[in-house]
Amino acid sequence: MQKIFIGIIIGTVIGILLGASVVAPRLTQQAETKSKSNAEIATNEALPPVETETLSSKPVIAEQAVTPRSDYTGGRIQWKMASAFESSLPLFGSLPKRLESEIAILSGGDILIEFHEPGTLAPVEELFQAVHSGAIDAAFTTPFMDIKHNNSLGLFGAIPFGPGPAELLAWFYSGGGLQKFEAIYHGLGMHAQACGLVPEEPAGWFHQEISSPADFNGLRMRIEGFAARTVEKLGTKPVQMNANETFIALSNGDINAAEFSLPSLDYNIQLHKAAQHYYFPGWHQRATLLTLLVNLDTWLSLDDQQRLQIRTICGDNIRQGLAEGEAVQFDALKAFSSHGTEIKHLPPDVLDALNDAWNEVVLEESAQNKEFRRIWKSLSLFRRNYEIWTELNDM
Repeated sequence: MQKIFIGIIIGTVIGILLGASVVAPRLTQQAETKSKSNAEIATNEALPPVETETLSSKPVIAEQAVTPRSDYTGGRIQWKMASAFESSLPLFGSLPKRLESEIAILSGGDILIEFHEPGTLAPVEELFQAVHSGAIDAAFTTPFMDIKHNNSLGLFGAIPFGPGPAELLAWFYSGGGLQKFEAIYHGLGMHAQACGLVPEEPAGWFHQEISSPADFNGLRMRIEGFAARTVEKLGTKPVQMNANETFIALSNGDINAAEFSLPSLDYNIQLHKAAQHYYFPGWHQRATLLTLLVNLDTWLSLDDQQRLQIRTICGDNIRQGLAEGEAVQFDALKAFSSHGTEIKHLPPDVLDALNDAWNEVVLEESAQNKEFRRIWKSLSLFRRNYEIWTELNDM
């Protein structure tokens, strides 16, 4: 009995010391973590405070401006869906095709979403307007393609130095992200259903080696979104173009560098034949969220069962995108190596310079866009809290 009593005392003391030395500092110093960027510090100090985000174990229920119909008696739904991605592309093209086939099976043929190749129903750059006006029923796209309607949408899956797939999903579904995401789209008269998620991309293809931040100065690079504004601060000229244009331009030297997508997609369009140097990590896009975009009135006209069926297939698409996205990349990398591609890692000082440039973009956007600032602070707070979990599980 005496030995047991002594053991309990020793165990209690060790537990107190562990809590004081490991867990307590992380819980009490959320404002000072190793990954906290200068942009977060400046944003918190220079801008007015916003509401405090709290963690919850319950899923976040999105706000809706209009109460959806629950008394609808059903009936066949037939939508023509324009895709922003060719069906031949791995994941980006296969996931909307999967939505087309799976929703027909799950609904017993009551919901038909017909896939259409890019440009056949509306130009890719006009998909948002086409769905909003009712010219087409739906589109399969991604939020960062809609940033011209609200820059805050760039914070949902195309975030430089942002969260990876698991962390993004955690914030999106249980940390307040979904609520803010739907509030933005519903305010624009649209509903965007998360319908796919693919993992991080490489940093891109380059004709020359990247050994310092100065090597970005003077480059012409295929790159989009907030990442384009980031490299621009290092002297790079961003260029936007589609897959075929990217291959041709990189091959003939019209551009010096290009980020396109995952290795499996880069191999699909043979970018290894256009440039020799392939750099990691994908600092510019740590995860890519894909969405089914419909007019808000159309979405709200569906009954509860129809909306649930679409959400179910889209949720399964997220699972498929993550699993397949992680499973097929090493085959592409092996193929690149066999063709002589030089696969490399960006030097630490280059990543630091890119991160500093991104912080400048965050400050600019936060000063101009209150909604961006509010969402950025929500995401930043969640990520600081998330580190408590990930650091304790590091091995």
